Amino acid sequence: MNLLSAATFLILVSEAVVVKKALIVIAPGFEEIEAVTVFRVLKSGTVQPTLVRLEHVTDPMVKGANGLSILTDGELNEDDANGYDLIVLPGGAKGTEEMKKSDRLKRILGSFVQKKKYIGAICLAPAILKHFNLLLNSILTSYPSIENEMRQQYTYLEKSVVVDKQLITSRGPGTAMEFALKLVELLTGKQNSDTVANNFIFDKRDEISP
Repeated sequence: MNLLSAATFLILVSEAVVVKKALIVIAPGFEEIEAVTVFRVLKSGTVQPTLVRLEHVTDPMVKGANGLSILTDGELNEDDANGYDLIVLPGGAKGTEEMKKSDRLKRILGSFVQKKKYIGAICLAPAILKHFNLLLNSILTSYPSIENEMRQQYTYLEKSVVVDKQLITSRGPGTAMEFALKLVELLTGKQNSDTVANNFIFDKRDEISP
């Protein structure tokens, strides 16, 4: 192998092993099933997940809606967020309201929209996008209790998981597995997502997007 072809080979190998990164944002009162399921499935799918808390939350241990506290990897940071391929917003009534207060989250989500990076929102979290006036008129789904609210500025589908370009949304705790597997598929390919599903003994649905 000559010098040029060897260099080309090393570049190709380097590109092949680039790990996709996902930022999972939680706030006090987050829905535990959604956050933990997404974290676990992404990690199994060779995606590197990082769990962060909002900038105004000082305690690294964040308590969920049902009393489960999770140790975060750090605070939401705009510079760090630039290096991620996906940002995920779990639901939870209190957690969703806390996220709406975060100017930093608003700026980061706006940056993801502009750069056409993936944004995942499940349960009540799609309401955060509406609150920040982001991705209006997109096709999405959410927890049923906010369906009428979301229909005001979005095209609403009653499906477990909906994918519309860079936006991935889902209904709630019971659809968290499908949601997480779709995130793995978008970042790493369907074959890898199917492998993860099989390892978890989970039957994927055939159609979960428009």
